[in-house]
Amino acid sequence: MSAPDRKLGDTGKRIAPVSYGCMRQTHSYGSVQNKEDMIDLMRYAKETEYTMFDTAPAYGDENEPFRS
Repeated sequence: MSAPDRKLGDTGKRIAPVSYGCMRQTHSYGSVQNKEDMIDLMRYAKETEYTMFDTAPAYGDENEPFRS
């Protein structure tokens, strides 16, 4: 990513201004996606320097392993 990172509140963490949205992986916008495919996609996003993964309890427990 070419955009400069940004400070995340007072956490001391820095994140990219563009995040990876995880809602589509577990519900909404049609059918639930294949779990292994979604894990591969998240790994690819991390490898390509995404630093912010938009997860929420409302998206389902499937996202829990990816929270830090």
